[in-house]
Amino acid sequence: MNICSKIKIIGNIFLVLLFFSLFACDDKPAKNPQTVTSESKPTEALIVTSTFTDSRDGKSYKTVKIGEQTWMAENLAFNASGSKCYKNDESNCEKYGRLYDWNTARNVCPMNWRLPTNTDWQELVLALDGSMTVAGVNLKARSGWNDDGNGADTYGFSALPGGYALPALSELGTLDRFSNAGSSSRWWSATKGNIRQLNTYLQLTSADNNFEYKLDITESLLLSVRCVKEVLKTPTVADINLSNKSRSKEEVIAVVNARAQGLKTTYNKYAKNKDFSGKVTLRFTIASSGDVTDISIVSSTTEYPEFDIATMDMVKTWKWKTKEGDNTVATIPFSFAE
Repeated sequence: MNICSKIKIIGNIFLVLLFFSLFACDDKPAKNPQTVTSESKPTEALIVTSTFTDSRDGKSYKTVKIGEQTWMAENLAFNASGSKCYKNDESNCEKYGRLYDWNTARNVCPMNWRLPTNTDWQELVLALDGSMTVAGVNLKARSGWNDDGNGADTYGFSALPGGYALPALSELGTLDRFSNAGSSSRWWSATKGNIRQLNTYLQLTSADNNFEYKLDITESLLLSVRCVKEVLKTPTVADINLSNKSRSKEEVIAVVNARAQGLKTTYNKYAKNKDFSGKVTLRFTIASSGDVTDISIVSSTTEYPEFDIATMDMVKTWKWKTKEGDNTVATIPFSFAE
């Protein structure tokens, strides 16, 4: 064998060894979420734990404030019509909460709490460092997940794998079909998907730490519910009082709804320094130009004057469409975290 052939053989052997070494060193996510380091560390988000009692049945729930949101730290267990315990076993309701179809889930949360939207879930993930691919390590409870799928429960969300159910269909003679308790958890979102208006839900599994959006056309599917606290109870047409008919209540409330996020941001800013709630009632003039003038605080129950003034200053910046006619004087109550 000549020298060139020997060099060629040695070169090929080197390439084969290099190929296998690259695949052997492939960085894959750690199976055990406890080994995840940078993604597991809490951000500077404020985390506050508390409790809440549902006045409908007297059941108490742990709650946790993560960033600017307050979440129930347990799945909802209110016994609404059509809801079920996993495998119809009451002990599973105590552990995992109840399972609800989508239409029930939309309205089952207690007063001043609601079913979270995709935006709410996204905000939660941002507070968890922003990565859907490792959110599970922060959301999952430290125990209760099969196949070494437990999390670090970094923020106190304490997600447990409550499974899901396909309800019985009497016309087909089928029974309730329950699946995946111990291995996965699915929570409804209030947001409809863009594709054929499918229903959206969020999923965690024992297999990895991905927090995934899923779509399903079956509204009758029974999934878990986590409620998020409603920071601002948006006023309705019935809540507002107008001094004249230059602008309709519907026209006024449309702008209120469109600008409500600014009030929520203001509340969250002040709530970092002091846990509070209450109602601020404002009276202000909407000029024909659409500008807000002559604004004042009629009453407040927040016991937080600095916040009341900040709320008034925020509403001062609102703008309606220009409209000929007399000025409109509006009196509107804004309820925060009540």
